[in-house]
Amino acid sequence: MPALKVGIGEAGESRKAISSDPAVWFPSTESFARLLTADNRTMLRLIAERAPESLDELVELTGRAQPNLSRTLHRLASYSLVHIERRGRKIVPTLLCDCIELLLPLSVSRRRGGPSTMSPSPTRSAGAKPIAPRAVTS
Repeated sequence: MPALKVGIGEAGESRKAISSDPAVWFPSTESFARLLTADNRTMLRLIAERAPESLDELVELTGRAQPNLSRTLHRLASYSLVHIERRGRKIVPTLLCDCIELLLPLSVSRRRGGPSTMSPSPTRSAGAKPIAPRAVTS
């Protein structure tokens, strides 16, 4: 199952700063977090592991109310995380990805279409303590 590449940002320059375009865009980190709550991630894991044959079966697995679950599934489907298929009178959810890759530009590149100009963050060895900023004296 493929990974889903998602980005955060408005339709302007922040999207141009990412060289490999995400398939899905969220308007903010808050909207991303609201959609992928712990309960929703648990539901996605249950869909992947148990492959429920109906919405009623997923209701039983999650313990969530059917209207809430249905609304959440449709929101997840609008972001290409799940597929909802009608089989007669049943609604069958399936997972479309097994991983989400978040691309979050922190600065806008001066070059159009190029990668962000930010330098990589320094790495610390395991157990190293962060360096406290020094006071500047004149």
